[in-house]
Amino acid sequence: MQVSIVLKNYLNFLRIHLLMNCKSCGASLEPAYLFCPACGELAHAHRLDIKHVIEEFIHAFVHADKGIFLLVKQLVVAPGKTALGYINGSRKKFFNPVSFLLIAGGISFFLRDKLETNMPAGSKKMAHLIGEFVHRYTTPIIILTVPVLSFYSWLFFKSSGKNYAENMVMNMYMMGEYHLFTILSFILPVVFAPQLSVFFTIASFLVMAVYYFITCRNFYGFGSSRTLTRIIVIELLYLLTTTVLMGIAMLIFFIQSGLHIKDLKQ
Repeated sequence: MQVSIVLKNYLNFLRIHLLMNCKSCGASLEPAYLFCPACGELAHAHRLDIKHVIEEFIHAFVHADKGIFLLVKQLVVAPGKTALGYINGSRKKFFNPVSFLLIAGGISFFLRDKLETNMPAGSKKMAHLIGEFVHRYTTPIIILTVPVLSFYSWLFFKSSGKNYAENMVMNMYMMGEYHLFTILSFILPVVFAPQLSVFFTIASFLVMAVYYFITCRNFYGFGSSRTLTRIIVIELLYLLTTTVLMGIAMLIFFIQSGLHIKDLKQ
């Protein structure tokens, strides 16, 4: 009897003095816990080092269950269904849509900047500035207009029952895939056939228009004709909005770059 009482007191002592709190949510943790029962965080997180950071970076791309390469494949073979899975609760299975959009946009921005073609000598100052603006600001502006596109899709597909946040998820996945696709449509003409750049640009827009249509049809569950009419209106409104925002941003860029009326005649 006394042995059991002593053992019980000893275990209580250990529990009181070794009890920890989760670093993420503050929940109480017992020594035997490997993960926090409240949020799933590691109970015994080790100090970060360079090796850990590199492993996490590689893990984000090649993880078998939720790596970015797997996500890209899923977005190609099952447009719209990946976003459905994410909003229906499979958050651990799929790569985060915000991270995916920023990574894809960052890669697009980097390559556009590094593969920028030089304007021929004697070109007008305005032509140089337009080329610089397109390479420097097109990707950030497109990323920033995702909330606008999501508002239009939410408005015209409101009867589907999807809320604005769920529309954001679908459009972030779609726009991330768009950035990765336009990398190909930009690299190919710049590296192999500069004279066909216009053709590649038009072709990429047409392919992505079809891709967006399939994505929305799968995501909202509407028929083809019902989806198509809404997509046409959404794309026209989005194109108009983006053109206006691009025009305003370009005007500000011209003013800050010192472009004057006389430069238009040079």
